[in-house]
Amino acid sequence: MALSEALAAVEAEVSRLDPRCLSFEDATRLSGLLAAHVKRCQAVQASVASRLAECDGMRGIARVAKDMGKTPGQVRAEIDTMTAAAEIPALAEALSAGEVSLAQGAEIAKTEAEVPGSVERLLETARREGLGKVKDEGRRIRHSAMDETELQAKRVAAREVRSFTDDLGMVNIHARLLPEDGMRILARLEAEAQRAWLDGDRESTVSQRLGDGLVRLVDGTGTARRGKTELVLVSHVDAVARGFALPDEPCHIVGGPRVGVDVVKQIARDALITTVLHDGVKIESLSRSSRSITPALRLLLEIGTPPDFLESVCVECGNRYRLQLNHINPYAAGGETSYTNLGRLCPPCHAKETAEQYAAGLLRGTPDQWKAGRDRRRERGAKRERVGGSSRPANQAGARGP
Repeated sequence: MALSEALAAVEAEVSRLDPRCLSFEDATRLSGLLAAHVKRCQAVQASVASRLAECDGMRGIARVAKDMGKTPGQVRAEIDTMTAAAEIPALAEALSAGEVSLAQGAEIAKTEAEVPGSVERLLETARREGLGKVKDEGRRIRHSAMDETELQAKRVAAREVRSFTDDLGMVNIHARLLPEDGMRILARLEAEAQRAWLDGDRESTVSQRLGDGLVRLVDGTGTARRGKTELVLVSHVDAVARGFALPDEPCHIVGGPRVGVDVVKQIARDALITTVLHDGVKIESLSRSSRSITPALRLLLEIGTPPDFLESVCVECGNRYRLQLNHINPYAAGGETSYTNLGRLCPPCHAKETAEQYAAGLLRGTPDQWKAGRDRRRERGAKRERVGGSSRPANQAGARGP
C-alpha cells in the first residue's frame, strides 16, 4: 500500500531527527507540521477503528485499544466523534485537514447537537486555541441557549461532596458546588495561597498552598480577606430589567460560568453595584497621570474586555493565577496609566518582560533596584491586610511592575 510506504518513510525520518540541532524557528515550524499530521492521523485511526468495529465488534475495538495503548472506552468515544462529525460537514473537513484534534471535535459535535449553528464559531476558536478554550466556549454557548430556571435546577440537583482515601492515606475531596458558592470559596482559597506566597512560601506549589489555605479557613486561622468574600458578577442592565438574559448578553461570574439573572439579583441585594458604560466594543476613556491605579480602572481590567466581559488572563500565556498589572509602555518611559496601556501578566511572564525592557534601555536603574522596590510594595500591602484587610480582589493581589 502506498500509505504504508509513506508512513514507513516518515518513521525513518523521525528516527533520525535530533531536536537539539533545530533552531527555534525550525522547531516552531516543525511542531506545527507534526501537530497537523498527528491530528490527521488521529482522525484516520478513528475511522479505521470504526471499520474494525463494524467487522469484528468489540474484538476490533479491543485490538485498536491494544495497538494505541488506550482503553476500549476511549476508542469507542473517538469512533462516536467521527460518526457525529460525518453529519457536520465543516467539522469533518476540519478533522481531515488536521485543523482540530479529536478531543476538540468531540466538544464541537456535542455543542452543535445541543445548539445547531454553533460549529463555525467553535471551529474558529479551535483553530486559534487549545482544548481548554474550546470547552469553555462550548459551555458558554450551551448555557446561553438553556432556560435559566432549568439550568439552575440542574445545578441544584447536581451539587455534591465526595471523598476517598488514596494509597498514601491522603484524604481526597471532590466537590460540585453552585457557581455562586464555589467561586466564593475559590476566591478565599486563592487569597490564602497568595498570602502564603507573599509571606515567603516559595517551596510549595500553588496546589499545595491552596490546600493549606483550606485547612486555615476551616480552623479559622486564615488571614487573607477576612469578612465577606468579593464576588464579581457581570450582567447587562437590560437583562436585569427584563428578568432574563439573551444568549448574546453577558450574565456571569468573572472567572466562572454563566448564571441566571435571579442569582445576580439575589447577590446584588447586599452588594456594591458598579456601572460600566461602553460602546459595545472597547473602553478607553479611563486614565490618570500617576503610576497608581484607581479602583475603577482595576475593576475594568479584572472583568475583561467588552462586549463579553470574560475573565482577563495573562496576555502572554493565558494563566489566570497571581496576575499582576503591567504597563505595556513602561511608566518610566512615558507610558500612561490607562485602560489601553495596562495589561495583566503572570509573575514569570512579568519578570521576563521586565528583563527585556531593561535590556532594551526602556527602564532606568537596575533589575535589582526594581526588585527591591517590588518587595517594599509587597510588604506594605501585607501590612495593610494584616491590620484591616485589603479591598483588592483576591486574584489582583501582587506587585505592580514597570
